[in-house]
Amino acid sequence: MKITKSQLRKIIKEEVETVLNEMMNGLVIGDMVNILGSVLSGAKGEIIEFTKTPQGKDAVVIKLTTDAPRKVYGQAGDEVLVKPDFLELDEPEDNPEDDYNWVGHKAHY
Repeated sequence: MKITKSQLRKIIKEEVETVLNEMMNGLVIGDMVNILGSVLSGAKGEIIEFTKTPQGKDAVVIKLTTDAPRKVYGQAGDEVLVKPDFLELDEPEDNPEDDYNWVGHKAHY
């Protein structure tokens, strides 16, 4: 089976779009994020997908895991659109207690 240059270009373009859809601003679908801007500021959620607004601007669909400061703007479980610039990766807090619970620590002997 032969592939023409135009077919190859089309295949490459589709693959690039797929990769870009799965990653935006260093964020990946499935990441837990903090919302830093807009009326949802302070809420947390999981990235479900990347999309565009009707005006053609980038947006991220977030499933909220915590309520927005004012429930009228979103509650846990709601899916909301957020600008990618308003998101920050939610880093799990380092729990010093965990350092003492791993197997092999001298406290276990």
